[in-house]
Amino acid sequence: MAVTPTVIQRLREVLGNERMKCIGMQPFEFYQQAQGLTYDAIAAVEQELAAKDAEIAELRKRPRLDEVLSYLPSVFAREPALLEQIGVEMRALYAEKARAEAPK
Repeated sequence: MAVTPTVIQRLREVLGNERMKCIGMQPFEFYQQAQGLTYDAIAAVEQELAAKDAEIAELRKRPRLDEVLSYLPSVFAREPALLEQIGVEMRALYAEKARAEAPK
């Protein structure tokens, strides 16, 4: 079964091929150094991707907005004063914003 190469594997291959084209007949030591720099850069990208994957996994644990919104009717039915309080606070925020944006 063939495995589809990852983005990093494809990146490593492309960068390696480009380095080979650039160095031509340069000494082998230069090639090793260039390859090491390429692999270091790729490793840094891999670390960043892993951190982003962890962040995405953590965000997926939280409820989505549509899930939260689906609970609101039952919450407001049990706590009608909560809806009124939200309205009061929102009107205050809009009034504050309007005052801040009003020409002076």
